[in-house]
Amino acid sequence: MNEKLNKIITPVDINYENLPLKDQTEIHRLFYDKEITGSLRQKLHKIIFRLEPPTPSQYLDYTNGWVTKAFQDSMYDHVKEDFCEILNPDGILDEDKNYDQIVEYGATRLGKSYLSRMLIHYIIIFVHCLRHPQLFYGLAPTTPLSIFILSFVTEKVNQLLLDPLYKVFEMSPRFKKVKFQDQVKERQEIEGLENIIWSKAGTGSEITVESGLTLNIGTDYLSFIGSNLLFLTVSEINFFIEKAGATHEQIFQLYTDGLARIQATVGSNYLGMVFLDSSANDLENPIEQYILGDLQKQSKVFFKHRAKWNDSDGIRKSIGTVKLPKWIATGKTFKISIGNNSLPAKIIEDKKELKDIPKNILYDIPIDLKKNFERNILKAIKDDLGLPTKKENKFIQDPSMIEKIFDNKTLVNIEHALIADASELPQNLLWNKIRTLYFSKYTQTAYVIKRAQKEARFLGFDLAHAVKGDIQGVALLHIEWSRELKKPIYVYDFAFGIMGKDTGINLEALTYLIIDLVEIGGIWIHGCYGDSFQSQTLIQTLTRNNILVVKQSVDKLIEPYQTFFTYTINEQIKSGKNIYFKNNLDSLIITKRKGKQVIDHSQGRMENTYTGNWNISKCGVNAKDVSDGACQSFWGAVNSDIIPTTIYEDENLKFNPEEDNQPLIEEAFKKLHRFG
Repeated sequence: MNEKLNKIITPVDINYENLPLKDQTEIHRLFYDKEITGSLRQKLHKIIFRLEPPTPSQYLDYTNGWVTKAFQDSMYDHVKEDFCEILNPDGILDEDKNYDQIVEYGATRLGKSYLSRMLIHYIIIFVHCLRHPQLFYGLAPTTPLSIFILSFVTEKVNQLLLDPLYKVFEMSPRFKKVKFQDQVKERQEIEGLENIIWSKAGTGSEITVESGLTLNIGTDYLSFIGSNLLFLTVSEINFFIEKAGATHEQIFQLYTDGLARIQATVGSNYLGMVFLDSSANDLENPIEQYILGDLQKQSKVFFKHRAKWNDSDGIRKSIGTVKLPKWIATGKTFKISIGNNSLPAKIIEDKKELKDIPKNILYDIPIDLKKNFERNILKAIKDDLGLPTKKENKFIQDPSMIEKIFDNKTLVNIEHALIADASELPQNLLWNKIRTLYFSKYTQTAYVIKRAQKEARFLGFDLAHAVKGDIQGVALLHIEWSRELKKPIYVYDFAFGIMGKDTGINLEALTYLIIDLVEIGGIWIHGCYGDSFQSQTLIQTLTRNNILVVKQSVDKLIEPYQTFFTYTINEQIKSGKNIYFKNNLDSLIITKRKGKQVIDHSQGRMENTYTGNWNISKCGVNAKDVSDGACQSFWGAVNSDIIPTTIYEDENLKFNPEEDNQPLIEEAFKKLHRFG
């Protein structure tokens, strides 16, 4: 074999690129043969690597030029230790020493995401040093390797993941940035191999480098299809769950799919890994259950579970930026119970309490952190101790996200609910209550809607289950185009509840309102959207009046509300104030029905008396009638082919309450009806 090897590699330094592919492939196969040692091993190494890759410790040493001194000094000691252990250079030739999963779990603000960026930076360097990356990983010569960053909100990925990664590149003395991707190869030839030329511009990826390695953002399994995945980072998990409406199951599925894709692409080869970064959060989260159960015990998993003063290897004086001077000087601690299904989390103030609490839920906490636990013990258990807690499964964790929907003061709405009592005639009943708010009179018998007159409307409804004690939800929505965001904005003309009085809800009033909106208000309703449950009479009446009714559910599928929340985060949903709409959204929870995730509402007492206090009113709590109607109209609009022509910012200016725009509005109405 040595003779054959010598025959192949002797002329390689001169004409490697001219060798037949089978010889190039054979050289790479022989590189992994552990029986080859000595000078032949050295020759093989020089062939496989066109530039000697830095060891992890060499990478961390700023004198080698991959990082700056400031970067080196800013790294936490435990991050450096993890980095070197994960990238054990012995694993290049011994796949048994390679990790296929990296799990950083526990307390917040300990550099978990920072470590993932360092790993990506190093992988780009390592692949750059390879003469033929594809053959090194056993791939066809023309197939590029890929690094994927998992994300659920493309607008946030730059802020959370890409921008910090670009800063790592820009701070690296041996990374040279060029503006255009077609400059990369030419500049690389000029600079030589000692530096890495890169560009933010990329075809089908986020960057361009000469090695052909791609950096991509993945949002679903389809993102991975066709990719030769080398490294996947699943970072900022709790952000995407709490702020973007991503589900635990959705993230877990993508994590397992990504791991399977890596193993199918590069097997157990060096650097083929999934990086899973999760701060402790939810005891019922299947990802966290898996991490704390099976995953940490697997042989090829690098696992670290840290509190802010210790990790899975033992106690440290400090981790990250946490300073604990009293504890370090005195060793003084206080005791807490993290709670379980029958016992609440609490600070133990009296030793007598200990006899009733299992030892496995008792923890000693450095005295310096006591104020954190007194202020919010559940948050401190997660953020400081690094353990998950049981929590309410609210769909929208941050109420400020809901308030964003209602921050446009130019939009009007029914702030409470409209009364449509069963004792009243349904014809024109609701129309007469809203016409002057939303419409201007055009002729003696015809009206025109005040905002975005030419846009199609989407009407969603949620019918009452009972005549008395229940509320119907109705919402009318249209789409405008934001010049500033360069995106569509979904604008609610109205979203409110309909309730009865003495004799209950007038079940026909909503049907007549829809007909009046078309026949008197002159609006174009693209479709009416609702669940088929208890709506056959409404459907038949509207169909006879040539109004399209689409049966769809926001109860049986999670996607409509998930999409609604994502658009909310991106500030693409706007409405005038309605207290039911607001509090319905705050009452949404994720639950399971027949083994499938669905959106429901919290249970409890319902309040229908509104005193006008937007901030503290409980109207709409523990219900979702209005939010269901609003989500129905939104889901119908999202799935339509309507392209708006109305500019959002112009409409806001037109209806600015601080300016007298009535002449502009009247002129617009005249032009609209003069030219169609």
